[in-house]
Amino acid sequence: RADTGTSGDPDAAAPADGVPMFVAIGKFGRITTSCDDGHTWTFDRSDDDSASCEGIDCDHHPGSSTGLAWGDGWFFASFGWGDNPTRLMRSRDGTSWETVYDMRGFSFAGIAWAGDRLVAGDVTPRYSLDHGVSYMAAEWPDYHVPEGAWPNSRTIGYAPYAGGRIALVAAEGGGAWSDTVVSSDQGLTYQH
Repeated sequence: RADTGTSGDPDAAAPADGVPMFVAIGKFGRITTSCDDGHTWTFDRSDDDSASCEGIDCDHHPGSSTGLAWGDGWFFASFGWGDNPTRLMRSRDGTSWETVYDMRGFSFAGIAWAGDRLVAGDVTPRYSLDHGVSYMAAEWPDYHVPEGAWPNSRTIGYAPYAGGRIALVAAEGGGAWSDTVVSSDQGLTYQH
């Protein structure tokens, strides 16, 4: 089972041949798993086990954790924020991870599994039909933000409501304003 908070189905049973599992991600590309409700962590990987956020900006870093999702038999974990490559790793079992996307061009502001596709938050939202290997851009959303403000995406989520809804939240980093746009066509277009 994958409890990912805003994406996936937290009430879904584990596959018949699977083991219920909790997956967590963190800074420096950290991925860790537990099969006993978090009492022990049997798998633990990171880009650098000795790294510390002291003296560096961990939020705007290639290893900054940005999203975790479950869908179609895959765990997906995204990393990288700011002027850094965006990286997506995926796993079928929570312990063998492969990097399937690693390049500059946009930053994931969260990811979500939306029925049959992986969606990634960005000022121009993206979606993947090949489990995160490549992405297509949606139309520019109808953001309502203060004049001159950049609608920097902060998170994205999916709900299986009325055929499926994807919500993308844009906000100013200090909290002065925020805006939410929603897609009802699997991430092709977004409306305020």
